[in-house]
Amino acid sequence: MKSQIERKKLLELLLQGKDRARQFQRPILVSFTQPIAPFNPIDLFEFFRGVDKCASFWAQPDKHFAMASLGEAHLIETEGSQRYTETALAWNRLLEHAVIYDPVPILASGPVLIGGFVYDADIPKTDLWQGFAEGSFALPRLQLNFADGQNRLTFNVVVDSKLDPQIEVDNLTTLWDKAISASNLNQEIPDKADEVKCEAALLVTEWKQIVHDAVAAITAGSFEKTVLARTIKITGPRPFNVKLALQRLSEFYPHAYVFAVQRGAYCFLGATPERLVQLDYGLVKTTALAGTTRRGSNILEDTQLGEQLMSSEKDRREHNVVVQMIHNTLMPICIDIDFPDKPVLLQLSNVQHLYTPISGRLSSDKTLLDLVAMLHPTPAVCGLPRQPAQAYIRAHEKLDRGWYAGPIGWLDRRGDGEFAVALRSALVEDCQAFLFAGCGIVADSNPDSEYQETVFKLGAMLFALGGDDRRKAAEDRRKASKDSRGGRDRRIEKAGRKSG
Repeated sequence: MKSQIERKKLLELLLQGKDRARQFQRPILVSFTQPIAPFNPIDLFEFFRGVDKCASFWAQPDKHFAMASLGEAHLIETEGSQRYTETALAWNRLLEHAVIYDPVPILASGPVLIGGFVYDADIPKTDLWQGFAEGSFALPRLQLNFADGQNRLTFNVVVDSKLDPQIEVDNLTTLWDKAISASNLNQEIPDKADEVKCEAALLVTEWKQIVHDAVAAITAGSFEKTVLARTIKITGPRPFNVKLALQRLSEFYPHAYVFAVQRGAYCFLGATPERLVQLDYGLVKTTALAGTTRRGSNILEDTQLGEQLMSSEKDRREHNVVVQMIHNTLMPICIDIDFPDKPVLLQLSNVQHLYTPISGRLSSDKTLLDLVAMLHPTPAVCGLPRQPAQAYIRAHEKLDRGWYAGPIGWLDRRGDGEFAVALRSALVEDCQAFLFAGCGIVADSNPDSEYQETVFKLGAMLFALGGDDRRKAAEDRRKASKDSRGGRDRRIEKAGRKSG
């Protein structure tokens, strides 16, 4: 299989699109997909973010699925409470009369929107998230997909009656040739961790007091649960290595969604274990993920911590709140809703969670973005009841969450796709990065324990960005617990089969 572009077919499609643009007196989407030779999506994303202010990366390492995209053939940006609906309408308008060539489609091939939404449009904004609109989705100019052992390249062009198709073919071919050349270059990876300066946005005592006050509000009956997050800023002696971060996240968090979105000089990246919702030919899949503890330094301690989490009344109650909320949300729009009777452990490199997969068959005309709007924010990132918990976050958290804890994902031409909750993440610009983590607060929460939970969670991105080189320790623990983790993975897969 070759990586050369099928120029003749691409030219034919662009000419067809130009004819439709004249016929309908409006720009027309032309999307062309062809098989290509295997590629490294992280290498290509690193090249993409260097040549365009708009690029993205998405991977599920354990599912052998990855996407990398460059540029914006079309950008959809929305604001306010109607951002989900407006995004869906704009996407449908763009697909009208489109010329799409994707003869042997794989997962997410062809024209795909990639992007995300702000966590809460009503949280007071700062300059931290400049460039990231409340809703921002790009139809990439160039997109690569790897799924089902196959590789696809897609070009997307929005054609008007003035476009010169031959020049466009030349431009796209040149761009692809540069990408292939750049992906073959070896980037120097530092052997040792950099010394980084860490600075918390709030003093430890101040953040713990916010948790203490939230517990008091819960005890007084204001709400049942809220979720409080915090951020730290790290500064390094040189620009943070995004390629290294994605490599580490993919290696050490294979069960997570590994993502990166570039907007201008800023890159938002992370590895989140939490699926918000997936829609695939009417099958809805979502996840309840709440209740957290750290990993042990050896198999015995790791097992004990997991057993303590499974038997923790506080964590099981917190987890069941999330399960019940999702179930109640899906009930009016889905049939055959299914989930296990009790959670299993989802064990990542640095933390372990209580995990329950939930599935159902869509029985209404709701779209994927409707489901996103209905399920977000879940109790795992907001609290319960939703409105008073959200109001408390706005008034007391003292953090511009931006896209942190918001829905991030992709949407294809059928309206199917997948969104995750953007947790365990960082916003990177050159030599500085802002890392985010939060935890659920209930009536018996302890401020010291909750603070320590955020430390565990922040450690994932600190390690990924090279600021805390715990690679050997992580590798040793992974090797030591390999057999037991295999058993845990099988339990997770079994739970997933039961739910879907």
